Amino acid sequence: MRPKIVYGQFQNGAEYSFAQSGVFLSSNEYIMIVKDYSPKCLLAFLNCKAMEWLLGNLTGNLGGNSKIGQKSNFLKLSIPILSHEMQKDFDNLVDSILSARKNKDIHLSVSYEQIIDKRIYEIIGLTNEEIQIIESQHIQS
Repeated sequence: MRPKIVYGQFQNGAEYSFAQSGVFLSSNEYIMIVKDYSPKCLLAFLNCKAMEWLLGNLTGNLGGNSKIGQKSNFLKLSIPILSHEMQKDFDNLVDSILSARKNKDIHLSVSYEQIIDKRIYEIIGLTNEEIQIIESQHIQS
């Protein structure tokens, strides 16, 4: 079976997970099967602060910070095409996050997440002002 990304219909932020196989979901959870792109690399993009901010502005709000995860919103995202080598770099960072979380080392996990955020900011060409908006809104939530 192909690796997949799983997510809930109702979210409080970027809450996407990686699943190898044998995952059973409830009626309010979904699977995203990835073609022609590394699932872990896509997972890095979906969970980064920039995409969380963008999806937060695209999705319906249920009250509080809860959002609705819908396929139509994902189709509005523009994820840049990366070389196989760059995708592999993100794969390695996601593997490091998963390992850190397995070992309950949240500080190390957050460090890798920050590296991913900075790389994605560079890749999508955000200005310092845009980064400040995203970072400040992330702190508030």
